Amino acid sequence: LYSVKEPGGLIVKCLVFMGAGDDLSGKRHFIKVVLKLMERMLNSGHSLYMDNWYNSFHLATQLLKSNTYYTCSHCCTLVANRRLNPKLVKNARLSKGNSFAQYSDWVMIDKWKYNKEVMYVSSEFKNDD
Repeated sequence: LYSVKEPGGLIVKCLVFMGAGDDLSGKRHFIKVVLKLMERMLNSGHSLYMDNWYNSFHLATQLLKSNTYYTCSHCCTLVANRRLNPKLVKNARLSKGNSFAQYSDWVMIDKWKYNKEVMYVSSEFKNDD
């Protein structure tokens, strides 16, 4: 079961995933789910916050093309080995306390290191070092 909720927790749309024969199955399943859940809310200037399973530089770019801003929530990170993550950021070597950000199509992807390296993505906020 997938859902979109308002900040107060009210569910505004939900989908039931039926398995392999479902229109949402296959490659880039998580992108299809998000776009389907948001289809009537796109092009309205909404901001969308998601957990790390849905985080994707590619998804953030697609949402921004539909005038929908995207930020992973404070507690989640970008899955570093996703295929479409920019290699310049993915391969950046950082010392403790430093970060490296790259912007493409108005989407920021940032890598930050404290005890370990963490990546996150946003089309709503910039990197404020």
